[in-house]
Amino acid sequence: MRQILQLFIIVLCGITIQVTLLSQEKLDKIVKPQYANTPNKDFIADAPWRVQSETTKIPIIVTIKDADQWNCQLKKITIKNVNNSNTIYSYIPPSPGYITITKPRWEKIFQDKSAYDLGIPSGNYLSIKVEMITSDWPYIIEDTFIQRLRIFISDGKFPTFDYWYHGDTHFHSEFTDNVYEFGASMNAISRATSAMGLDWLTITDHSCDFDSGGIIFNHLQDSLNKYNPVSSCQLICGEEITLDNNNTNEDPDEKIHFLVYPNNFIRGPENIVSGITPTRDASHILTTLSKALSKLSAGFAYAAHPSDAITSPIGNIKQWSASNYTIAFANIRFIGLESWNEKIMLKTDGLNTMNINPFPWQVSNFNNYKSMLASAINLWQSKLTSNLSPLRKIFLSGGSDAHGDFNYSTSNAGTTISASDNAIAKIRTVAYCPNSMGTTNENLLQAFSNGNTIVTDGPVLIFNIDINGDGIIDSRDAVIGDHNICSKNLIDSGKIGIQIKWKNTIEFGGNIKSMKLFYNTNSYELIGKFGITESKEGEAIVSLKAIRDEFNISYITQQFSFFRLEAYTLGDTFRCYTNPVWLNIDTTITFLEEKSNLPNDFILSQNFPNPFNPSTKISFELPITAMVSLKIFNVLGQEVAELINEKREAGRYEQVFNASKLGSGVYFYRLSVSPSATRDLVSTSRDGQAEIFTDVKKMLIIK
Repeated sequence: MRQILQLFIIVLCGITIQVTLLSQEKLDKIVKPQYANTPNKDFIADAPWRVQSETTKIPIIVTIKDADQWNCQLKKITIKNVNNSNTIYSYIPPSPGYITITKPRWEKIFQDKSAYDLGIPSGNYLSIKVEMITSDWPYIIEDTFIQRLRIFISDGKFPTFDYWYHGDTHFHSEFTDNVYEFGASMNAISRATSAMGLDWLTITDHSCDFDSGGIIFNHLQDSLNKYNPVSSCQLICGEEITLDNNNTNEDPDEKIHFLVYPNNFIRGPENIVSGITPTRDASHILTTLSKALSKLSAGFAYAAHPSDAITSPIGNIKQWSASNYTIAFANIRFIGLESWNEKIMLKTDGLNTMNINPFPWQVSNFNNYKSMLASAINLWQSKLTSNLSPLRKIFLSGGSDAHGDFNYSTSNAGTTISASDNAIAKIRTVAYCPNSMGTTNENLLQAFSNGNTIVTDGPVLIFNIDINGDGIIDSRDAVIGDHNICSKNLIDSGKIGIQIKWKNTIEFGGNIKSMKLFYNTNSYELIGKFGITESKEGEAIVSLKAIRDEFNISYITQQFSFFRLEAYTLGDTFRCYTNPVWLNIDTTITFLEEKSNLPNDFILSQNFPNPFNPSTKISFELPITAMVSLKIFNVLGQEVAELINEKREAGRYEQVFNASKLGSGVYFYRLSVSPSATRDLVSTSRDGQAEIFTDVKKMLIIK
């Protein structure tokens, strides 16, 4: 839930940053004086909205903040099973029978019971009631805070396939802590994500909650390093930075948000909205989009919830404008849109701040939610179709944007509380990592960078394209996020097929009721076609020729087009979006590869014929799948033609070059080969690639 009305960059990073260790005393001196604490959030009870099995120990988190600046005395905590009114936990502080809360946060986590221990089988909900009895010193009047929580007892992790890992790209920890927002402790995050079966989580705290020198940011980094070795969910450091919407060093009301994975701390503005004092930095200059991008020496970037538009007296979040996209698309490290942000389908308003119980939910926000999501996906779709020639790949990601919320989100509404059903991992980005996520999450970050991801709130839907037409889906074929060249002749012969796989559970709506294939701007319903039926799980392999003939599609040749898929359960309650595969269906190339006789080395052959007029063939060999660039230069070193700039499978190729528009003379052709990843997370050459093979040869045009 995004309560603060600012323009942010989300900066998500690996764990390669230099860490400055601080004592708790020194950190308290930096952090404590900055804000008054969040109003109406003195007492917080939380637990994950689902756990992955009936034997999973369920973490129940109780947090007390001294938000009203009085010393709070905790006297008792009682946690009851609403299903049968039995007491699960009872905590009374030791002598003298109370705890005086003077720190900004006091927290206790109860986690030694499972649903099995409580007699709740898988497939059911556990409802609990948390009661905290407190008083404010020097007053002696006792208050009782009550909060209801509901936990689904699942029978497994999230629906998935081998090598696909579920994560949330946008979540706030305890380092988001100001007068508007609050986040969860690392201890609670580690326990909750592990219990619910999440594989990875990006912690995306605000730049305005860090100091300008990055000391607190480094302490966040240290916290992640502490919990990652003991957590089954990997925590990845992040940052959410305010950006000036007009890209100038001004202090306007209009702001946008941005997502980026850097290798360094990127300083954001000092907070002019959240109540921060000028002790950190007297400057109120906002970070501009172009400046933020220029500070990325490695990594990649996303626009965060770019279709949001919220008006407020303290600042306006704006939708991304055409000029914003122009600036972003000019940078190779900008790769996509976090268009699916938050899942708010149910709401309850007007809750008593001392007795929070949103169940049963009072208001259905489903139609409004679907409309907003459709608008966001349409925005992404428009960017895909308008960036095909030349190809500019735009990926989709999704995250909850939850502020320390594991069960449901709450927000202040004067003297009352409003609640919605958004929480951690309600929206998930699922990444394909065939070699695991990596010891330092490097494979996960690479998959995210390459767009080898889908976005879902329930079912998983994936596909591959058999580029070489050998009838076998293997590592040399196109996965989600790839861009490839393929032979029109192989499509026409029915040899190039698309493999589609889907999986879901009753927890997330059961059967897939609708499955749509998008080819550029048009979509086609697949349920009822090619043996694909309504089901929770299935697989189909369909040739691109059969798809073309069934739906009367005219495939575009000699430039890129894209395929992507969407899946929906009954009533569109749960859904999944894949990133595209981009194909250049070429009428001139000939695939010479034989699977049993792959090349052993990189080879660029002399063109034939040579001299020539007007056409010649350039042959080359690739022992591995790689990114390939084949360009033509004149004797001055000026580029006069680009024949290839895309991923190619291992094999032997011939490329036809027509020089009818060039004059007679000597020319050079250069083959450059780089790793198949489109971005190197560590270091890159000047064009964003790390070359592993380059060769140049001379040719002669005689007219």
